[in-house]
Amino acid sequence: MTTIVTYPYSLSHTIHYNTRNPVPISEVIKALESLQALMKSVPTVIAGITETKIRTSELHVERIESGSLFETIVLTLFFKDEEDLKKFMEKIRENPKLKNTLIGIALAGLVGYGLHLASSSKGESPQIQANNNTIITIGADATKMAPEALKAIIEAAVTNKKENAKNAIKFVSPARSDPESSISMAGIDGPEIEITPKAILEAPKEVPEIANQKIEDMQNIDIQIRAYDLDNKNSGWAGKIEGVTSRTKIELDPHVDEKLLFGKTVVKADVTVTFITKPKDKHYTAKSIFIRKIY
Repeated sequence: MTTIVTYPYSLSHTIHYNTRNPVPISEVIKALESLQALMKSVPTVIAGITETKIRTSELHVERIESGSLFETIVLTLFFKDEEDLKKFMEKIRENPKLKNTLIGIALAGLVGYGLHLASSSKGESPQIQANNNTIITIGADATKMAPEALKAIIEAAVTNKKENAKNAIKFVSPARSDPESSISMAGIDGPEIEITPKAILEAPKEVPEIANQKIEDMQNIDIQIRAYDLDNKNSGWAGKIEGVTSRTKIELDPHVDEKLLFGKTVVKADVTVTFITKPKDKHYTAKSIFIRKIY
């Protein structure tokens, strides 16, 4: 019998619904269902932040306290191999803030993005936008990344916009009954990340029809460079993948040296292409090309 070698690492985090009234059981169940769904994308965000490969993960709820709802969760990450586990642990040693912040950054970022998607059809959502900006700022400081790069990693982890929006709405549902309620996500000795009362109140109760998306990873593929900006990795860039996309916005991984592209018309790279389709439209079109590695 073959023994499967695993390379696990566990992280814990506490989610606190700051409500003045007890949370009904029906809302607790709804929140746990949405948490389970949202957490499926968290390892992808963590892998992007730490530049590692995570094979799979397991989520456990360690503790639930009634009243003003507390949930303590444990996420076990199973890395592709020992090298990736060591790389992750080295990142933690170099930046101790990461261990107690990774889940909060990823989860709050996914919830904030979902609320943004859910509210986008009704026009401006200044409270949600302001809350998302704060989450990204805190996350960028903790991860020592550019805010635009962290935002791109979070959004690229969402493979189904509509489902993410639905789960974000369900996640904040227990805090709706109290206009002063907020949701905080704090690791031990880590910075507190919050979904604010104003953002929760501004969020819709249902998800309107929104554009759906799918993500496709491609390796060692030719990209035609049509425009570039050496002063900014996430704007001013455009390119095309023959037979896959027309001229499309390009975003660069923060660890990609943009100077490697300067003056070139074609490069070979590993990329993630995001495709979107409008409601009731079965045809997908490319929205962005995220360059992860240049050969």
